[in-house]
Amino acid sequence: MRKTALMLALCLLLGGCATSPATTLPHTVENPPASEPLTAPSTKERSFTMAYMAEDTLNPYLCASKLTRDMLSLVYWPIVSIGESFRAVPQIAEEVSSSDGGLTWQIRVRQDLFFSDGTALKAKHVTDSLNYVRKTSKSLYFEQTADIQSVKSGDYTVTVTLETANPYFDLLLDIPVTSKPSTKENLVGCGAYRLLRGEEDSISLQANPYFPETIGVTEILLAAVSDGDGAVLSFSNGVLDLYYAEDYHGELFSHKHDYEIREFDTSRLTFLSVQTLSKKNPCLQDEKVRRALSAFIDRSELVRKACSSLAVEAQGLIHSNHPLASLLSETEQAADLLENCLAEYGYTKRDEEGYLVNRKGARITLVLLTNRENDRRRAIGQQLVERLEQAGIQVQWNEYGWHRFSSELKEGNYDLVLLETKLRADMDLTAFFAGGSLCAYGYETEAPLSVAEAWGILNTQMPVIPLVYGRAAVFNTRKLHLAMSSFYEHPYARFHLNTWRGEDNA
Repeated sequence: MRKTALMLALCLLLGGCATSPATTLPHTVENPPASEPLTAPSTKERSFTMAYMAEDTLNPYLCASKLTRDMLSLVYWPIVSIGESFRAVPQIAEEVSSSDGGLTWQIRVRQDLFFSDGTALKAKHVTDSLNYVRKTSKSLYFEQTADIQSVKSGDYTVTVTLETANPYFDLLLDIPVTSKPSTKENLVGCGAYRLLRGEEDSISLQANPYFPETIGVTEILLAAVSDGDGAVLSFSNGVLDLYYAEDYHGELFSHKHDYEIREFDTSRLTFLSVQTLSKKNPCLQDEKVRRALSAFIDRSELVRKACSSLAVEAQGLIHSNHPLASLLSETEQAADLLENCLAEYGYTKRDEEGYLVNRKGARITLVLLTNRENDRRRAIGQQLVERLEQAGIQVQWNEYGWHRFSSELKEGNYDLVLLETKLRADMDLTAFFAGGSLCAYGYETEAPLSVAEAWGILNTQMPVIPLVYGRAAVFNTRKLHLAMSSFYEHPYARFHLNTWRGEDNA
């Protein structure tokens, strides 16, 4: 059954078999007995302030805001973190490895970690956490664990069997582990900190007394904010010392105080979705035209002018720094000059204003739909309009607020629509498919598509035109001395805790 390009846009708006090498993190710390908390550093108490969303739950499996989840990653360590170049870096795992081409996975759990109540971390806690999120539909990790068939554990080893082999399943194991996940409230983690409730519902993070590594900052103060704008204002005014932003621009913060920025890649893709069944512009039904259109777009201009260089060019759907990028080399498509492609549809001359016209003198006009409530996408839209007009294409740019934008999208009132999606860390491309068939192109499949198969279809047909991958950043005031690895997910989970130094408390 054929589906319209509208379904592709809506599903994104709303919503090889070699054995994988083991991912290993060496540990040399001896196991402390569970009954004896580690001694705190023999320095004065030090602290700094970060934010959380006031109205959100503190359950790491259910909280909606990225701001709160990032804070909680210091309390509830995940199995792995996603490191630079989209590699899985063991967190509470000591090693993650696979066999059967990624059908069966073994997680060897660290033996030096303890929950903040003194309970030793065991494989059972990992198993319980995985089973909880994959069986709880409201869990943030429900979708990415949907392919798990079974989870079994020994003392320190967890075996995960999948329905379908996935060589990059370890990138989906950025899942927090708690001692009793089904309790939902007052969960206990084995991260570097624990939640401490104070007077008038205030909360702070205190160093986990059983944590096996030295913690340079024993207390983190938490400031409640109502939304992302409130967090930005609080950092700009000096209330916060640490802040993470996934969508920001160069003028995000004022310069009332000095701060440092650490940028890193994300899987947040901005792209154009093409109305491939357009009757008004039948040329868009031609994959050759769509490829030529993609080739004509100057992504370096988008990065420089629209994104203040805080993005990277998306030359393909797979991020260029992802391990898959080297395996899925871009197919050499005949990206004919856009003007030559349009000439095949009768647009051979230009009028006095420089627009391409057909024999009847009618201009080729494309409707570009964007949401005006996102500054970065508005800037990208402006650059796209200017670029397309250089090719002689007249653009009717329809900028709407969210509700009107959603309505126009639903009705299919566009030729090109600017959208954004955050792909999973394993670069699963099923977000561009619906109901087992490729939206609008007549491709139907009963069996799930592999990443390579999905990529091949999308790269050839070009129903979506990738533009840029966004970058994120951690901001910290200069009074907070810290070192960290640049991780795009759980950005605080791999701080080098022994290097942290904040201001001495009075």
